[in-house]
Amino acid sequence: MNIREIAKLAGVSVATVSKVINKKDQNISEDTRRRVLKIVKEYNYTPYAGVTKQREGKSFLVAIALDASQDHEYLGSLLIEDFRREGYSTLVCRSGSAQEEFRNLTAMLGYSPDGLVWDRREDSLDGCLDMIRARDIPFHLMDTHSPPAPNNSCIDFWQVGYTAARQLIQLRHTQLFCLARRRGYSEGCFFQGFQMACLDSGIAANESMVCVLEEQDGEVPGRLLLGSTGAVCFSEDMAAYLYELSQLKNRRVPKYLSVVGVQGNDRDCFLQPRLTSVLLPYRELSAHICRRLTADMDGFRAIEAAFVTKPSIISGQSVDVPFDFQKKKVVVVGSINMDTLISLERFPQMGETTLVQSVAVSPGGKGLNQAVGISRLGLEAYLIGKIGKDYDGADAFNYLKDNHVSTEGVSHTSKASTGRAYIHIQGDGEGGIAIYRGANDTLTVHDISQNIFVFQMASFCLLQTEVNIDAVEYAARLAYNEHVKILLKPSAIDSVPDSLLQKVFIFMPNENEIGRLCPGGETYEEKAGHFLGKGAKNVIITLGSRGCYWSDGVRSKYFKAASFSTVDTTGAADAFAAALVACLIRGEDMETAILYANFAAGFSTVKLGACAGMIDLPTLEFHINSGHTDQEASDNASVYSYTDSIQIKGGQNQ
Repeated sequence: MNIREIAKLAGVSVATVSKVINKKDQNISEDTRRRVLKIVKEYNYTPYAGVTKQREGKSFLVAIALDASQDHEYLGSLLIEDFRREGYSTLVCRSGSAQEEFRNLTAMLGYSPDGLVWDRREDSLDGCLDMIRARDIPFHLMDTHSPPAPNNSCIDFWQVGYTAARQLIQLRHTQLFCLARRRGYSEGCFFQGFQMACLDSGIAANESMVCVLEEQDGEVPGRLLLGSTGAVCFSEDMAAYLYELSQLKNRRVPKYLSVVGVQGNDRDCFLQPRLTSVLLPYRELSAHICRRLTADMDGFRAIEAAFVTKPSIISGQSVDVPFDFQKKKVVVVGSINMDTLISLERFPQMGETTLVQSVAVSPGGKGLNQAVGISRLGLEAYLIGKIGKDYDGADAFNYLKDNHVSTEGVSHTSKASTGRAYIHIQGDGEGGIAIYRGANDTLTVHDISQNIFVFQMASFCLLQTEVNIDAVEYAARLAYNEHVKILLKPSAIDSVPDSLLQKVFIFMPNENEIGRLCPGGETYEEKAGHFLGKGAKNVIITLGSRGCYWSDGVRSKYFKAASFSTVDTTGAADAFAAALVACLIRGEDMETAILYANFAAGFSTVKLGACAGMIDLPTLEFHINSGHTDQEASDNASVYSYTDSIQIKGGQNQ
């Protein structure tokens, strides 16, 4: 392509093309100049190609000087692409020091570019600006160490910090801190925006909320990491560092610490859980710089305005509401009894009289036991059940309140006395239970319907079949409709409706119950498969001293029992269920949750009484961190059994 061909395509004379290219086009109309330049760019025409002598005229070359201390590689690639679309080639250099920046600018200006984008270093030498001005070419600053201005297009990090903090504040976080590696101009603006967002929301903001690693010997102070629920990181690298540190300190993201980072592009983040980030508007910034500088280089008037674009949010999985606001409520629908524990050396044979070693009375019932177990593990337990208007009912009700169980769903009836369970415990800790349902059998669908609201705030619902099956099915329907996971413990029942099984997330029979409910299967695998085929998502069969078996239809596994000196196994299944649900809510996978539940069940057997041995959260966490949950059954130890003995249905008052 030569100048005559350019003139022919543009419909002008060769002289006109020459004047436009050599910037002697004062008397040429703007439309003609635009038309000529468009064709010149499209065909990448270079005047006097092959002549090495420097000439006055357009080179259609843009020099881009990048600061190597800034993470601007992605921005540089955007600038290259944007200028290419405008018909300009680019020459790019990255400078790691002030001296290198001066040398790079000198070299690039020697190629006679039509314009320059200067990502100015913080320690830039004074002579750089004088040298650029002496060449009398259009240039545009991209100085992140100065405020945005018409001739300085850069990211407003004050707005970035403000946006990041607002992301956490909107989720009700008030204990926040801000993390960066160093304290530069951009970081300072970021800190100020973060603090202003806090102040605008009524949160006290001060310098103690800011952590600069270079000023803290490379460490985040414990007061910030352990005392905060949310953190804002100046970069993706800082977020990765905080992820690792949080894992070491058992401050799991986002369960205990929500993290918002900053990303320069919208590619998938390598962090898991996926990082929620403020996306720096580099695409918009590149387009703005290209538009401004191209207008200057082509001789068109451009609007003198600073770059202003609000950053956007890349949604991830690293933020949640603070732990205290998370959906931790567990609804328990089940029996409330007064347990009579009878200790004897062995069960009497038919017609035999046996002396009893001791008798104890304590509150119990699967609903009460599970609710107390849930509460002790740090979750909010909401029990729905029924008691009589009698001394036993009052005693059970007060016991629930003393153990911080929500009792708004516990109602009273004068039509039946409080349920009773007669628990016979042998010398080896194994037991048998005879149940008088009493008031439990009067729990109705109407009673459940009075507590519909609680299902909307729950994450799990624990059901047992020691109460009216219609009430159980109705509670399951409410939970299922609210996407609340259901654990069903079948007891004192000969069959489970298919419509109920279809809604169940965990079906948890013991070996006696699974044999009664599914007499046809030969193996535990076959029996579990029967209920999985009916719609249950997981089946856990508790096997006493042999541990338990779990299957979800794809995976299956046997778990050995933990080793404890057994006193009473009465409430072990309820302790297992409570710990299993608590661990799943905390984010553990099913296999890990079963290991912890195994330990909690074994721990519950070392004391007499169903609730007496229910483990609390600090104790369980201590043993988890100590590795004690990996204990296996020992041939020389008395091993707990969380297999509930066959329960005999009792009568009820009419």
